[in-house]
Formats: sequence, C-alpha cells, structure tokens
Amino acid sequence: MSPRRVLLVEDSPVDATHARGLLRVLGHECCGSAVSGERALEMAGELRPDVVLMDAELEGEMDGVEAARRIKLEMDLPVILVTGLDAGRALARGGGVLDCFLEKPLSKDTLAANLQFIVENHALRRRLAERNEDYRRLLENALAGIFRADPDGALVWVNDALCGILGYDGPQDMLACCPRLGARYYVRQERWNELLDLLESDGEAHGFQSRVYGRDGDVLWVSEHVRGVRDAAGRLAAVEGVVVDVTDRHEAEVGLQAAVHQLDQVVDSLADPLLVTDLEHNMILCNAVFRRVFGLDEDAEPDCARLLQGMSGGRWSESFARFARRPGIYRIPAGPGNGGRAASSHLLTLSPYVSPEGELVGVIYTFTPLARTGGA
Repeated sequence: MSPRRVLLVEDSPVDATHARGLLRVLGHECCGSAVSGERALEMAGELRPDVVLMDAELEGEMDGVEAARRIKLEMDLPVILVTGLDAGRALARGGGVLDCFLEKPLSKDTLAANLQFIVENHALRRRLAERNEDYRRLLENALAGIFRADPDGALVWVNDALCGILGYDGPQDMLACCPRLGARYYVRQERWNELLDLLESDGEAHGFQSRVYGRDGDVLWVSEHVRGVRDAAGRLAAVEGVVVDVTDRHEAEVGLQAAVHQLDQVVDSLADPLLVTDLEHNMILCNAVFRRVFGLDEDAEPDCARLLQGMSGGRWSESFARFARRPGIYRIPAGPGNGGRAASSHLLTLSPYVSPEGELVGVIYTFTPLARTGGA
C-alpha cells in the first residue's frame, strides 16, 4: 500500500504517541493532530487528509463519533473510528455513515489492514458515485423521454425530455398531474395492461406505438421501447421505458396512405389501360382496366417485356431503346395482346417516369384504342 496522509485525532497523549509510532512503522505520514472534535473538523477541511484516524471519546462538546459523522457527510473523507466503547453503540450513533471501527489498543497488523481497506473502499465508492452521477445526468439530459414505473403503472421517475414531450413543467409537475400511466397517460387505458402482457411474454417491447395525452389534453403519438425489471424471485418489480414522439411521422404516414389511396382511385378511374414499370420492365403499378383488358388476376405480376413485345412485334424494343437513350413521348401502333384478349388494336405511348430529383427511373405506358385516335 502506498503511503497515506493521516490526520490523527486523539486526546490521550499515550494513545496518540502509540498511533504515531505505528503510522511511521507502516510508512504513512501523520499530517496533523487534534484533540477535540471541533478542531478535527477544522483540520480535516484545511489538510484534506487521505484518512482520519479518530478516537471515539474526545475533549469538548463534540465527541469523536459526531465529528467522524460530520467529516464523512460534509467532506467525504474516510474515517477510522478507534473506540474502547461498544462498537455497535458507536455505529448506531454514527447514523449509518460510519463503516470502519478499531478497538484499543491498536495493533500494527490491524491498523495496516484497515487503512488499506478503508482507502480502497472509499475510492471505489467515489468511482461508483461519479458513475451514478454521470448516468443520472445522461438520463436527465437525454433527448428521448425516459420513465420508470411500478407494475401498477405508478410513475417513480421521469426525465425532463419526457416532460417536454408531454408539455409538463418538469418531473415534479408530471408526477403530480400524471401519477399513474394507465389512468392519465394512455388514451386507451387498457394499453398499459397490453404492455404488461408483452413484458410477461417477451420481457421487453420495441416500437410500442400508442396515443397518449399531453398535459393540456392534446393527443400525441409516441413509440415506446420498454423492458421489465424483475426481483430476485423473478416477479416484475418495475417497468423502464424510452419514449419518442412520433406524432409528425405518424401524421405523415397517414397523409401518405391517403395520398396513395387517392392516387389508386385516380389511376383506376382512367378509361384506358395504364402500366408503370422500372427500366428493367418490372411492374410498379397498373390500373384495374389494364388487368381487365389483358386478363390478369388481381395479384398477378405480368411479364411486362413479353407482353409489350407481343403486342407490338419488334417495334416496342426499338422504341424502348430510343426512349432509354433520349427520354420523351413515343407512340407505337400495337395489335391485340395476350392471345387476342385485348378488345381492339391500341396506340401504345411511352412516357418518362422520373424521381423527385428528375432522374429517369421508369416508363409510363398508356394504351389508347386506335379507333378513338382515328387510326386504322
């Protein structure tokens, strides 16, 4: 063990001399001495020793037990309490913060072992405290909402981000206004029980999307990633979750679905067959008239290249080759396709299908009966 700076607090000259001698033999430095609890507090604050070696019975109004307790709480310094009293009574008076006791008279081996123990234990506790503080700051400052609740849905802890998502002024405000998730959070109260069922069966839930209430009654869509925390007996003890506001995304998806539905209706309302393919002739979409005219089932995926080639002979291949080099509108007279099931000859029109960036990604084919165009 490396040398340590030790503050010695002892009002007995004999015991103080004995303790200094042991520290010297062990290679430690006695950086200061005090005979009262009051003076021990002052010197601990000034010297910031590695360890305080404190007698339990001291001169003055403040004994060693009280002085040790205050040094631990106020300065976070490790203290070894030396006592001729019953250690249990001293421990009880220490308020649960004292963790190392030696009985008089001190021995070299016992003092050496306890000095090493308390220094290493204190360093470990400090690292754990720092890690817990880092973890706490991470949770509190996370951009996503985070909560912890008991199995009944009673909230135990929430971070600022979740309060911001739901419109609360802070964790205290949310815990006061929304004490239970099942009653004041989910629009459908049974949603909490559905989540618990998932935790029971799978242990966790990902992408659990629900409608929830904000503080002012507005309805939001959230996606929750939740896990169950179990006790030693395997019972569900807590629920921890990460909450992401997906209201904008959900509304965009609903809008997209509505737009696609509207597009499908418009395309299906066209009187003439319509087909859209990529540049490898794979079908992207077609309308109901196209399927009816060419005798295709609802889920059938036609061999578009063979169908178009069959309708127009070699003219479609030639026109497509020109179209791929120089996109534009190309018209090809075509006969009945698919074994003559098409009602009449058609004018086949190739038009560009481009991406939002203007890049050619496919072809729009329209089939117009030649009789309507005045062709032969």
